[in-house]
Amino acid sequence: MKFRAIILVVVFVLIGESAFSQKSNYPLYGYFFYTIAKNVEWPDQYKSGDFIIGVIGESEATQHLKLMAMKKDIAGRPIKIVEFESISDVKFCHMLLLPKDLSSQIGAVLKKVSGKSVLLITEKEGMALKGSCVNFVVNREGKLGFEMNKNALEKEKLKTSSELSRFAIIL
Repeated sequence: MKFRAIILVVVFVLIGESAFSQKSNYPLYGYFFYTIAKNVEWPDQYKSGDFIIGVIGESEATQHLKLMAMKKDIAGRPIKIVEFESISDVKFCHMLLLPKDLSSQIGAVLKKVSGKSVLLITEKEGMALKGSCVNFVVNREGKLGFEMNKNALEKEKLKTSSELSRFAIIL
């Protein structure tokens, strides 16, 4: 756990050194998703088989997630990236990205995944307050960060490490 905490510190310090737009952050998504996944505990019934990361619609993040999935695993389990054309196509996944351009559909996404231990990740200001578990944001200083909605995580029976919580804006 200490090694992960050191890596998190290094990444967040490096990211903080320069301003990023949401679009330019996509190459970092693989690392962020991987780090978040390694620091979240899912219920026992979700700890076998492929670790599935879903993306709704088209997102520039998808290619970066696929690159990460080719190189990494979660607790010895292969990572599989699944693209869903629409919300109605969403099936079980451990993590689900709702791209910024589909943020207006968060209510439908929450209805679809509620109670299924899916870690919903969004990328538009205010989405954590609307029910996503993690929301990527660019702060006033231009630094990439993320909000974590503890209530949403608890509702989905997901536990986070203290290391991950230290780097999040807790809501």
